[in-house]
Amino acid sequence: MPSAGHVHAGENLIDACVRETFEELGVKVKGEEFHFEGEILKQEAWELAQVYTLKLNVEEGDFKIALDEVELVKWLDFDEFLKLFNSDKFVSYQQEYKNFVYNILKEKIKMEKQGKIYLTSGGYIDGQRGEKLDKIIENCVSGKKVLIVDNATTTGSNLKGRENVIENFNLNNLSKLVDVLTLNADNLKAIHDYDAIYMLGGDVAPFIELANSTSAAEELKVFVENGGVIFGESAGSMIFGKNLKWIYDLKRGTKNKWNASLESYSGFGFADINIFPHWNKVEDELKIKAAEYEKQNNIVITRLNDGEYIELDAKNI
Repeated sequence: MPSAGHVHAGENLIDACVRETFEELGVKVKGEEFHFEGEILKQEAWELAQVYTLKLNVEEGDFKIALDEVELVKWLDFDEFLKLFNSDKFVSYQQEYKNFVYNILKEKIKMEKQGKIYLTSGGYIDGQRGEKLDKIIENCVSGKKVLIVDNATTTGSNLKGRENVIENFNLNNLSKLVDVLTLNADNLKAIHDYDAIYMLGGDVAPFIELANSTSAAEELKVFVENGGVIFGESAGSMIFGKNLKWIYDLKRGTKNKWNASLESYSGFGFADINIFPHWNKVEDELKIKAAEYEKQNNIVITRLNDGEYIELDAKNI
C-alpha cells in the first residue's frame, strides 16, 4: 500500500502507476506487471480511484523511498498488515476503501497459498522421473514433512520402486520428516499433518477402492487448497482422472492386475484426463489398440512418457 497518486494530464493510468511506483519507491517496473483489481469512488475527495496490485521480490533495503511522501517500507504478513492498516499510524482511508483492499488481498493470499498437483509417469527408479521433475520435487520437499502413500503397492506391485522412493526422500536428510502410510477411511485426516504427498505407482485398483469407499478425494482437494503439494506417480497419477475403465479394457490380459472386474472404476475426478503412463515403453500393438479405442469410445488418452508430467493448480480441480 505504499504507492499512490494522481494521473497527469495526457497520461494513461498504467503510465501513472509506473511513474508513481518509481517516484515513491525507487522501483522500476513495467506496465504489464500491474494487475487491475477494480475501482472505487472516494466520496470525501470526489475521486474515482482505480486499484492495481503489483508483485515484487525486492529487499526492504533496496527501496529508495521519497521521504516527503513515504515514511517507511516494510514487508509484513497479512495479519500484521491488517493491524497497521486499521490503526491511526496508517494513512486515513474511508472504511469502504479499506474493506475493498482487504478483500483483494485476502483473495490474492488465498490463491498464492494454494498448492499444486504433479501427475507423472515414471518413479524414482532408473532415472524415469527426469532431472526437471526431480528438481521440482527437491524444491517442494526440502525441509518439509513428506507423506508417501503406498496403497498401489499393497498388492505386491512396484515394491522395488517403493523402496527407492523412500530412500530418495531420506537421502541426505532432504526432507524434515518422511512417513509411509496406506490410506484408509480411518487415517485420511492424517494427510493434513504434512506439506507434500507422494502417491506411489503400482496397482491402481487399491486407489480406485480408496476413491469409491472413502472421502479421499475431498480430503486431498482440501490439502491442495491449503497449500499442499501432491506428486502422483504412474498409477498414483492415473487415479486423479474421472474413470479408469478404459485402461482395464486396453490392458486386460497383459498382467493379472488388469484382469480384475471392479464394481466401479471411478477415480478421484480432479481432472477430465486419462493418463497412459510409460508410453515410451508401450508396445506398438497396444499403441494401435489405444488409438482405435479412442475413436470407438470418443475419449482422449493422454500419452505420458517417463520424465514428463502434467501440472494442475488448485483452481483447476
